Amino acid sequence: MRESEKMAHLSRPGRSNRPTLGLFTYGLIDTVSETVWQGIEDAAREHDVNLVCYCGGSVDDATGVSLPANILYDFVSTERIDGLIIWAAVVHFLDLEAAQAFYRRYADYPVVSIGFQVEGIPTIMVDNYAGMYNAVNHLLEVHGYSRIAFIRGPAGHDEAEERYRAYQEALAAHGLAFDPELVTPGDNQRVDGVNAVKTLFDERRLRPGVDVEALVAANDNMALGALEALQARGIRVPEDVALVGFDDAEEGRFTFPPLTSVPWGGYAQGRQAVETLLALMAHEEVPPLTRVPTELIVRESCGCVIPDIVQAAESPDVRLPRSRTNTDMAEVRREILTELVRLVPSLRVTETQLGEWVDAFMAELAVPPTPGFLSVMQALLRQTINAGGDVNAWHNAVSILRRRFLPYLREAAPRSHAENLWQQARALLGHATYQAQARQTWMATNQVTLMRTVTQTLMAVSELNEFAAVLPQQVASLGLPGCSLALFEAPEKPVNARLLMTWDGAPVRETTVFPARWLLPDAAWHPAGRFSRILEVLHARGTWLGYVLFEVGPRRGSIYTTLRDQISNVLRGLLLVEEARRAQTALQKAYAEVEQQVAIRTAELQHEIAARESLYERRAHQVLTSTLISQEIAAAPTLDELYRRVVTLIKERFGYDHAQIFRYDPQVYALRLVVGYGEVGQKMLAEGHQLELGVGVVGTAAETGVPILATDVTQDRDWRPTPHLPETRGELAVPIKWRDQVLGILDVQSNRAGALTLDDQLVLEQLCGQIAIAIENTRLREEMEARLQTLNMVQESLSREGWEVLRAQHRGLKGYAYDRGVVYPLTQTPAPNYTVPVAVAGGQVVGRLGVQEDPTRPLTPEERALLAAISEQVAEALDRARLFEDTRRSAARDQIISELSAQMRASLDIDQVLQTAVRELVGALNFARVEVRLGVGSAEAPPADETQIPGKEGGA
Repeated sequence: MRESEKMAHLSRPGRSNRPTLGLFTYGLIDTVSETVWQGIEDAAREHDVNLVCYCGGSVDDATGVSLPANILYDFVSTERIDGLIIWAAVVHFLDLEAAQAFYRRYADYPVVSIGFQVEGIPTIMVDNYAGMYNAVNHLLEVHGYSRIAFIRGPAGHDEAEERYRAYQEALAAHGLAFDPELVTPGDNQRVDGVNAVKTLFDERRLRPGVDVEALVAANDNMALGALEALQARGIRVPEDVALVGFDDAEEGRFTFPPLTSVPWGGYAQGRQAVETLLALMAHEEVPPLTRVPTELIVRESCGCVIPDIVQAAESPDVRLPRSRTNTDMAEVRREILTELVRLVPSLRVTETQLGEWVDAFMAELAVPPTPGFLSVMQALLRQTINAGGDVNAWHNAVSILRRRFLPYLREAAPRSHAENLWQQARALLGHATYQAQARQTWMATNQVTLMRTVTQTLMAVSELNEFAAVLPQQVASLGLPGCSLALFEAPEKPVNARLLMTWDGAPVRETTVFPARWLLPDAAWHPAGRFSRILEVLHARGTWLGYVLFEVGPRRGSIYTTLRDQISNVLRGLLLVEEARRAQTALQKAYAEVEQQVAIRTAELQHEIAARESLYERRAHQVLTSTLISQEIAAAPTLDELYRRVVTLIKERFGYDHAQIFRYDPQVYALRLVVGYGEVGQKMLAEGHQLELGVGVVGTAAETGVPILATDVTQDRDWRPTPHLPETRGELAVPIKWRDQVLGILDVQSNRAGALTLDDQLVLEQLCGQIAIAIENTRLREEMEARLQTLNMVQESLSREGWEVLRAQHRGLKGYAYDRGVVYPLTQTPAPNYTVPVAVAGGQVVGRLGVQEDPTRPLTPEERALLAAISEQVAEALDRARLFEDTRRSAARDQIISELSAQMRASLDIDQVLQTAVRELVGALNFARVEVRLGVGSAEAPPADETQIPGKEGGA
């Protein structure tokens, strides 16, 4: 998106001219996150811009599980946010690629990153390298240590890698070799410091004070863990092992000994991030990387005396001039402010206010004096305390003031006056420190008391509307100007929300649903002036409830976090009660309507019973009809007749408007119509009607092998009507399947939308199974009949050939006759009075059975029937005898061939083989002449190697 597009939404109608910045943080749950937020908050207030703090948690926790609060990172929209500040802590648990992908999600916005470099996004980082280099250098030069161990931060993390590189290069700059035995891994967690001590002194068996003189941790969290582990082992800090951290966590200021550390500069980074983002939104050139300077805070854990005490005793530089002029004082003022400006992040005051403080001191020493130094300092101390700054840093400021001014105070009176002012300032600081600690303790105690009261009040609420009325009052008791609360319309899919209460506590009458990414409807989004809000998601036991927007009051993040948890718990109970109440109300309403509904329901039931009876009758009719159709089609003699019967019976018995059957034709890769009902079907068949495979109702059913029911074909954009069936509104195509093979498609159509139902589909599916069986049976029957006909033809042919051979062998024999107990052969055909044909299989007549009738007693019908039966028995006996004779001759022939082959294989000599072949053929088959010819010769002249059997003439 171009820069002009990114800023175009600022000029939309109804939108405030004051830009709104968004901050992504894992939550205001510790001093580190509070410090970053406070720096951004102060800078936003100074520039008069709005701020929304998205407390969305770390993107995926250490276990890789997305946290419920992560949903807030989806609630960013150009309707509400003009620019984003993303703190790298939210992507701490992601790998490099995933973290970069998270940043790229917000490419539509001007974005500034804190602590993580992404190409194309301006980044604000602490000068980690310089800070760590100074810390290690302090141990090397001031204390003379050479055996310095190091606890690393997360590998691949920009800030951690910079600190590790500074450690290595500081050693190299002093001529010390890098020793990997002195380095342990870490992930910025307290336990990593404990493990580092165990690794160094247990696993690697290094000696405290000898092999390890000092230990540097990449952050205070690990340093504090190491301090506990060292002291638990009896290793003294700093006497045996010096200890230095990084980040200057608040806890490190109160340990024994206090922890020497490098301030992380979260407050300064936050302020700089706002400056950079506003410049980016104004289309100004901004550097890709801005580093916030750091300065080592020396305390007792490294072996030093607290610098404030040392500086307080520094004596004036006697080389400075004794006289003073206005020019000298102006120069001194500039030098003092140059030193004091480094304390701004700790003091939480501006450079201008520090200048006023110096001017007030100079005015006290003027002639005549103008009192006001202590009152100005008291006001600034109050500001430091309220902003959560470090009151002790004022000791350093007073020491700078004394060190710079004292050389010019040569006269006793002004010198004494100045010393008194400084002493009073120290006393004021002591009182302020005590007051700050007491106030902090009181505020913590008071906060617990107030929070307990708020919790008890909220938990006593029994209705959601009452909760919306009570919550603004309780929020105000904690010092918050107000809050807005919205509930998700569908918690399982938190996209839309409904407003429950607004930041000013006014009752919500409009309950219109709005997109959750808007956070609030337009009417509730813009107050009269600038606003600063903290966004927290409300969830309980893994269920999203809604979200709350706190108007910023106290600058202690724990208030908002605790209040969020209390609201979530109470809200969950109220929502459950509300749901139960709605259910109870609905139940009561249902009970109240029961009597009224009984009559209506009774009538409906009667109607349903009648409809079901009709349905059952229809189904029974369908089943009966299906059974009858199955029986009729099973008797179809041919496939064509079977298809015709199927289409006719289904169309007429079930009352469909049309029925037809398609078969797949692989030559055209389409479904070809094989039979259709009536005149329309004949026309379509004559035209060669076919459908593309995989297209339409029929094509899809054929390709998938499953029924396709289109209750209203007019709703299908791809459906094209057939010209012969223009009124079709419903269509059902059912595959005719034999096992897994689709044999065809039964297609029925109706002229009414919705007339074809699932019942029709189920009935036709069952019927198609029967049709498939009938098709397969008919196909097998036709195939068997064809094979049987072929076999009969072959058998008849063989029978005719056999009888012809038999007649040739008995050419002179005409039959046999029986006369007066004597059987004799016939040489001439007799002429009996009555004959019966003797017919073998295939109807071939091979002879006749004749009898001579007695003229005085003709044959009776029974006798004639007996002669016919005898004729059949004679035919069977004759056919069996013929078959036996054929079998005997075939066996003899096979034996001759076998013996001939054996004789020929017994010799390897060609002449001997040829003579054996000729001799055996003559002997076995009684041929007059046998020739065996080798090669190709003339038909008229026998070859030279022709072998003749002596004494035989002729040939075979």
